[in-house]
Amino acid sequence: MKTKTKLLLPLLFFAALLLVPALTLYGLVESPSGWSVEENRALADVPEGSLQSMLDGTLVQNLETFYSDHIFARRQLLKLDTLLQMKLLHRPAVHDVVLGDTVLLPAPGFSAKLSGEAREAQAVSIAEGLQSVKSAADEVGAQLLYTLVPEQRTVYAAYYPDWMENPALETKKNRDALLSALQEAGIPAFDMTGVFAALEDPIPYYSRVDHHYTLRGAYLTYETVCEAFGLQASERTIMDTGSELLGTYNRKLYGLSPVREAMQVLQDAFPDYTREDNGKASDTPLIQIHASGQSLYTDYMGGDIGETIVKTNRPELPKILIVGDSFTNALEPLAVFDFDEMHSLDYRHFDGAALSDYIRAYRPGYVLILRDDVSCLNRTGNGAIS
Repeated sequence: MKTKTKLLLPLLFFAALLLVPALTLYGLVESPSGWSVEENRALADVPEGSLQSMLDGTLVQNLETFYSDHIFARRQLLKLDTLLQMKLLHRPAVHDVVLGDTVLLPAPGFSAKLSGEAREAQAVSIAEGLQSVKSAADEVGAQLLYTLVPEQRTVYAAYYPDWMENPALETKKNRDALLSALQEAGIPAFDMTGVFAALEDPIPYYSRVDHHYTLRGAYLTYETVCEAFGLQASERTIMDTGSELLGTYNRKLYGLSPVREAMQVLQDAFPDYTREDNGKASDTPLIQIHASGQSLYTDYMGGDIGETIVKTNRPELPKILIVGDSFTNALEPLAVFDFDEMHSLDYRHFDGAALSDYIRAYRPGYVLILRDDVSCLNRTGNGAIS
């Protein structure tokens, strides 16, 4: 019996050594590429070999990355690792997510910091670039407003442990530097941070599992922006669905966190409209509604798109141009109710005309630039507009 046991263990070990690569190979044949929802990235493709890559060792490195991305039961193994870190090791942060029973937050250091001089230089450069945008808006008689919204880590700064570095200190420095530079350059600007800070309970307005605001938070921003423009935002009815929001942070934890959040949608029917995305007719819903299961923030407007044009054929209403990163996604559907046309641009994906030229061609009545206080000093994409 002892002899059989001694033989069985090595046999099982060698069987596993053979079985895992075989199952991995089978998986690659069935699905040679893929996307990791939890990591929000594409899995490595099969590396292309060359004499140079073989000589300098990059082929071996790429093969190792490719194999680790596609090893059999990879997702289950990563989920098990996440479970062990959360429940057995009781780590305060797992996969760059600060754990909590109410809110999930990004770990400090998740975003790069700027020195004081670099921060001021970035802010001045952005403000100077916007002066040509302001000139274009003035030429066509449009009102321009640069609006800053707090990112989730700013709104929920109080949920960070006392002993942990609080990222809200950095986001405040970003806001102060940029708002000062915008004022100096004569760019009309508004900071939503105080509006959200004044709320008795921010939870209905900002996601607890994602870095964005909720639809209610987007509506509060839209309502405030309209007021700054001298307009009255139409009243909207927002409800929670039976669909769970799969956000930036709970998906990194493979759904193992007790923090849950319902997707918010509009109860109101949209006016008749036509939609174009990147110059082509689109039937993507303004808000994708799921009665159950899971939803994503990208269900608002279909996610980040270079250029979207929504027309409602109501010429008695004004036109608006909205520019910014993904925070505009939840706000854009709201504008469809109050504007004849809504154009939105995301210069991370739009490679067309410069914003000043676009304004002269489109001739909107209102131009909204919407940025968050984490990415607002980036000098690429929507931080490089002119």
